[in-house]
Amino acid sequence: MLVRKLGLPVELSFVAGGVVAALLGLTLVPILRLRGNELAVATLGFGVIVHAVILNEEWLTEGPFGMMRIPPFQLGPLVFNTEFRFYFLGLAVVAGTYLAFRRLTRSRFGRALEAIRQSEEAAVTSGINPVLYKSKVFVIAAFTAGLAGALFAHLNRYLNPNDFTLAESINVLIMIVVGGLRSLEGAIIGAMIIVFASEYLRAFKEYRLILFGVLLVLLMALGADGLRGLPSALARRLHRG
Repeated sequence: MLVRKLGLPVELSFVAGGVVAALLGLTLVPILRLRGNELAVATLGFGVIVHAVILNEEWLTEGPFGMMRIPPFQLGPLVFNTEFRFYFLGLAVVAGTYLAFRRLTRSRFGRALEAIRQSEEAAVTSGINPVLYKSKVFVIAAFTAGLAGALFAHLNRYLNPNDFTLAESINVLIMIVVGGLRSLEGAIIGAMIIVFASEYLRAFKEYRLILFGVLLVLLMALGADGLRGLPSALARRLHRG
């Protein structure tokens, strides 16, 4: 949208997409005093609002017809106008994001987040402000999602309002739960499993949704650690004999 409407260079619009998303994330800071299911419902509700804006504000998003003629991603003279090239670009972005988040989780900031996850009350007594840290996480996550959204637009070169429905938000949540809520690797594993399963099960036509549902139920039974924690769980069970 920044390229089409404002004529920004593709490289600059990529970063600007993350910044705009981060600013939108700031608008959700007041709801961060909520916890658990209440917070989850509030964030999903925000997603519904965003979809409604995309669908109805034609002056900004071109409405239900979507946004077409998006130029390919470009870094200097290198144009990523094929799926082969874009694959390696996506791989580089995922690797860079993973390493950045890995370093973040091992920092003082990451240790504070772990303390909040285990017990907000105990974290407060240790001098940690849960709302402040949640706000920072929200902004960081929104910035990252904005970068991913920019890549998505340049890959497809077309944006459809149906790409931003509540169902898509739930699909992303499923990926995280399946892979494991407590690890960075789990998010990557979950995304790979769900995407590959969705494509593979297309061959089963009318049985696809049934088989996909059964697969999800089995994977959800793994608990909060998901597939990432499966080797450790099996090792503990074998150790117990």
